[in-house]
Amino acid sequence: MSDAPPPIPTEFQVYNSYVVDPVWQRTFSIVWAAVAVSAILISFPRLLKSFKNGQALTSVTGVWEDLRGRAYEPVAAAPPSARAKKTQVKRGKSGIVEKAKGWVSKIKSFALWTAPLVGLDLGQIVLVVAYYILLLLCITLQSELIDNPNRAGFMAIAQLPVIFLLSTKNSPLSMLLGAGHGWEKLNFLHRWSGRGAFLAAAVHGSLWIRNHLQYGLPILGQQKETSGVAAFALLCVIVLSSLKIVRMFAYQVFFVVHILALVAFFITLCYHTIYAVPYIFPPLAFYGFDLLLRMFRFRVKDATMVAADNQMTIIRVNDCDGGWVAGQHVRLRVFIGARVFESHPLTIMSAPPRSSCLNDRSLLLGARVRGDWTRALNAYARENAFPVTAPPPHPADHVATVAISEEVVLESIPLSGPSKAGTGSSTEKEIIVPEKAGWTTAAGAPVQVMLDGPYGGGGIDLGDFERVLLVAGGSGITFTLGLLDDIVGRCVRLGRPNGERTKRVEFAWCVRSFGSIHWVAPLLTEIALLAETSSLDLHITVFVTCLCDPEAVPPIPNCDVLLERPSVHRMVESLVRGDDGGFHERGVKEARTLVEGGGLAVCSAGPETMVREAKNVTARLALTQAHRLGEVSCHTEVYSL
Repeated sequence: MSDAPPPIPTEFQVYNSYVVDPVWQRTFSIVWAAVAVSAILISFPRLLKSFKNGQALTSVTGVWEDLRGRAYEPVAAAPPSARAKKTQVKRGKSGIVEKAKGWVSKIKSFALWTAPLVGLDLGQIVLVVAYYILLLLCITLQSELIDNPNRAGFMAIAQLPVIFLLSTKNSPLSMLLGAGHGWEKLNFLHRWSGRGAFLAAAVHGSLWIRNHLQYGLPILGQQKETSGVAAFALLCVIVLSSLKIVRMFAYQVFFVVHILALVAFFITLCYHTIYAVPYIFPPLAFYGFDLLLRMFRFRVKDATMVAADNQMTIIRVNDCDGGWVAGQHVRLRVFIGARVFESHPLTIMSAPPRSSCLNDRSLLLGARVRGDWTRALNAYARENAFPVTAPPPHPADHVATVAISEEVVLESIPLSGPSKAGTGSSTEKEIIVPEKAGWTTAAGAPVQVMLDGPYGGGGIDLGDFERVLLVAGGSGITFTLGLLDDIVGRCVRLGRPNGERTKRVEFAWCVRSFGSIHWVAPLLTEIALLAETSSLDLHITVFVTCLCDPEAVPPIPNCDVLLERPSVHRMVESLVRGDDGGFHERGVKEARTLVEGGGLAVCSAGPETMVREAKNVTARLALTQAHRLGEVSCHTEVYSL
């Protein structure tokens, strides 16, 4: 006979949370890590493409200056014969490939559907729901939560690596997922995982307090209880200071409280339980990796700030030859007074000099006046600008044709009502357009700035699509303008070096007043003039929602200015039915049959309502017509905190 004691029946065994609960903690970690690895494998082709176009390398190199002068090449450097040989459009893909991409677009389209007031599309909702199902299962399965609520505490700690992995600007996950998956695209999961940790901690703490009250035990006094209450109080401070209303109206308060409270939370958590220590190191590693890459990519540069008006400031950062791709953004710190302690994200509104139409070794940023920081930049640019006299028009200035709808001048009733303009015909006028105009002739105010980045960027290559729609609202034009500069530069200036297929580009911008068009008029003019020298069909439409100062419309080639609110649905329908340009409603009714093949790319940036409409329209089109159009893709940028 064996001397070993007989095993205790299961029904009489005491639940040992310090043995059982860590198993579920590890299960949670294994599952979310497996999902992350699966996503990386699925996105591997996109990662390879981001290496090919240089977007992946910018995560390490940052903005750079060509000190040897090798990268800069003027537009006219290539002889005409060489440019003619290069301008070969990539052959259309086989019908089978086009149809396959169309069916893939149909499947992806379900993830784009977005409901009002939710702030998340269907794909994001599925991820959040799956995350919470996993969390709740790991908390409740095979646990005695009422008598021993340690399981919820273990699960709160297990979420710390997830929270930090999804929060850092230089997240290893966003890098491995490839283009279009920057930190700003993963940030929604960071917020919801943080709420999940708060939920688990609240369950853990409230049930322990219940047990202490039930058995008459003191809630405070012992180190474990006191440190636990302190840790939960700090977690409440972090969550409350992270609410959207706080981020919108007191972002610096949110940022400072976030950092200080997290440090204090980690310290008190380690005092509360020794089981937290293994889950503290991964967040510290992610944050250290982020700081290391930032240190390598910090750049201090000379810059010039020009006030286009009292609502927009243009920052021209000098001597920037590369290190970013169109659609990316940087965090900008301007060394003026007390503002040196603030840095804010701004989208780069120009392509790198190699592919840009602007022929300028500068990085251009646009700061719309919204808060104290942007207002201070605008005031500094106006008060410290050098007085400069604009040069007289050159005899060789370009002559452009600008179509301005008569409805703009004659319509004075609500946009939904009938027009007083009768037929609403358009008149075309030949207008002299100088090569450099507006704020581009101003010297501005010299400053020094620090760049951190670039980050983010578009998730689709516009050169893979024959038709492209770029639609922006307000300051969202800084994103779409960079994309326009890049695709026109690649197709026209570089002669389609990678076999870009793009044949038609529709550029739409919704803005509040006519005077705001001057913000980007010089840049749009240069891009449009270059596009006119090629077979690329570029059409620009500016939607103005307020009838104020209509005489302020600047001359931009091949541009329509309409006094109405834009309809993304009408824009997309006009584009895929092969209309000859413009988004006038009567043109849609007379539209030709749906074009086939070539694909369609839709990029939208601006308010949430516009972005939501762009997603839903693209999803509907992909679901119903992708088998005929080919690949239908959508990339959006929402400007909100």
